[in-house]
Amino acid sequence: LNFSKIKDLSLKWISVIAFLCGLFLSWDVVGFGDDAFKNCGEIVYIFRAFVLLGICFLIVLFSSIYVCGFRKRNKIWKRGSGAIILEYGDIFKLLDDESFQHIVAIPVNDTFDTIVDEDPTLVRAPLVSKETNHGKWIEFMKSRSFSVEEIDTKIKESLNKLDDVETEEISEEIKDRGNRIKYPIGTTAFVSVGNNVYCILVALSVFNRNNKAESNPRKLIKSICNLLEYYDEHGQGYDLYMPIMGAGMSRTNLDKQEAFEIMKTTVLANKWNIHGKVHIVIYEKEKADLSIFS
Repeated sequence: LNFSKIKDLSLKWISVIAFLCGLFLSWDVVGFGDDAFKNCGEIVYIFRAFVLLGICFLIVLFSSIYVCGFRKRNKIWKRGSGAIILEYGDIFKLLDDESFQHIVAIPVNDTFDTIVDEDPTLVRAPLVSKETNHGKWIEFMKSRSFSVEEIDTKIKESLNKLDDVETEEISEEIKDRGNRIKYPIGTTAFVSVGNNVYCILVALSVFNRNNKAESNPRKLIKSICNLLEYYDEHGQGYDLYMPIMGAGMSRTNLDKQEAFEIMKTTVLANKWNIHGKVHIVIYEKEKADLSIFS
């Protein structure tokens, strides 16, 4: 996955070392000149070739270790105070980090539900799965001593500030649990979760009658565009961290690589409206599947 970056870095260092050796060294200086091998025939050329190959191999090896093991960020665009950064990390560690001001994006469903069903066998149609970023965020908020009612109130207070948003009320016959006010895809709610830490919840998926999430690539693009527009207006220049959205249980029919490519392309297409640092965060354990250098 990181072959291109490793190749570029290796060629850079090979060129630098070759240039420096050409300026300051010769084979005689390091003991590999013709005089050292005057009785060895062609073995001198073979030895030199192996030395050069060995140096190149070590450069490629160290470049691979550096890129795959130590590089965790790749800045793909910058202008003024705006930047787009791809990185490995964990957004829930960021939610717990109050050492600097930042915003974390969380994809949710279009009714902004706050009920996480621990045991799906106890209800007819489970709501938010604890395995999604949506569910993990609710559990994080509960670990911060927020009740479900308090989380609901925070979200509704933010949604009530939105202008010209067309909502739809779902009947109790269709949805007998959870929130029944449906918002358009891409709707955002701004919530404080602690000192210096904020979240932008963005509606990405729709729940059907069985509370099964449904979405598609077009909705993903719209959600990202609306998220970036909201961030531009309300972000105050704080760093924005976005997890990979649209893969998994949001059911856009995209794998993680496809979702990542759409996110990256969409953010780059909106770069002129970015006046802070936007980070697309790949979960650390997915380094083998997604490359920040691709």
